[in-house]
Amino acid sequence: MDGASSRPTAALNSSPISGNAESKTRVVHRSDRSWRMKALQSSIKPFRSRLIRPSDEEPDIENNPKGSPILIPPEKTFDHCNVRQVQYSTAPIRMYDINVRNTSTKENFVSAQIYDLANERKLRKITSRHEPGTVLNQVQTHERENVISKDFASHDNGKRRKHIYYFAGGGFRQPASFEHWILCSHLVHTLTRRGHPTTVTIVSYPLAPKHPASVSLKHLERWYYEVLPSDVPEELRRKMGLKLTDPPETSSTVDLTETKTKYWNDDEDVIFAGDSSGANIALALPLHIVSRNPAACLPHGILLISPPVDLRNGNQEMHTLDKIDPVLGFRNADDSARAWTGQESDTSKHQANGSHPANSARPEVLPPDDARVSPLLADVGVLAKRNVIVNGIIAGCDVLAPDAKLLVQKCQKHGVAGEWLVWDKQMHCFPLVSSHTKHLPESSEAIEWIIKRLMVGAS
Repeated sequence: MDGASSRPTAALNSSPISGNAESKTRVVHRSDRSWRMKALQSSIKPFRSRLIRPSDEEPDIENNPKGSPILIPPEKTFDHCNVRQVQYSTAPIRMYDINVRNTSTKENFVSAQIYDLANERKLRKITSRHEPGTVLNQVQTHERENVISKDFASHDNGKRRKHIYYFAGGGFRQPASFEHWILCSHLVHTLTRRGHPTTVTIVSYPLAPKHPASVSLKHLERWYYEVLPSDVPEELRRKMGLKLTDPPETSSTVDLTETKTKYWNDDEDVIFAGDSSGANIALALPLHIVSRNPAACLPHGILLISPPVDLRNGNQEMHTLDKIDPVLGFRNADDSARAWTGQESDTSKHQANGSHPANSARPEVLPPDDARVSPLLADVGVLAKRNVIVNGIIAGCDVLAPDAKLLVQKCQKHGVAGEWLVWDKQMHCFPLVSSHTKHLPESSEAIEWIIKRLMVGAS
């Protein structure tokens, strides 16, 4: 749905979300907190304003006029996994496939060169320090086809493969960080090792403020129909500039490793996942697609970590939680919402660095009550009708929690299947902290919860 909707009136308090035996949306509630997590929260809260601060430089503006940043995988990603960069010519969205290595091979490792697809310029050299596996530096162009890598197929035990498209958080203004790469590679390695062959694709979507939702979502909509091919009405096809009746478009590919992975097949479960602002996109994008085209394909499952689901930020409980939120806070959440909706007020800064040239048309501003940016206001009933499973994590010490709980209540009301982990006394996106330390039990247990949910059916 593109238009606005009235705000849900369900009562909300800090107690566990109520449920009943008939609800398909299950809620797991925890309220414990380790002394290590408490100490970490206390130590970082004084620096909260700096934790979510956007970079002064938007990634690769000059060489990426359409905004999909080039991502550099950290070396730790290659401990157990391979990475491949892909970009379809019909949509300016870079993707980074992460697949597990075949540990049965004994090949010498070499260096990998990371390239800018558009300009074929070398960005960085990565050396894999961990055998086995070979890292290649080939730049290829190929048609979209159903190809399964030998590494990937070797772990296929007859179970449905999973392809997770991950939208990284960062206030809609920052690309995927070290924490996202480590989480995604851990999911690939662990799920595949447990008999559930998995690919995780990090989606490098165009970022605000240069590319707010009105611009970025148009590119993502075209990308969506590449990932989940669907019948598109002729009128909608013309509006989007799609030519889906033509032969498959070619895509530019950088093989950071030897892996080649298929993109869509009836034998694999497609899951959209994301944290923070990325979780907003993971939910809002398919809901927007199906509101315009009811026949469109939907992912089998959606996984949300600390999602901002209502960018109006009008829930009064946000101000109460702002006092105890050690990471995000109301001001950061509101600044991110304004940037994504196109309401960024500091235009002089962006004109100075080329984000908004003085003689160029400014992007369309979307009202915060538009369901494209506030999926809480969308029709989630379609997810129940199409059997889409929605799982999520909500942290109690997070200003985004009140509206996320409203989303859970709405899913319960409309019969959306799934499970939510609501953990009091935890901070925004706490599962990602495990990329830095293994001594925070809450983070490790939350990731284990995610893995178990991904192992169940199409979720």
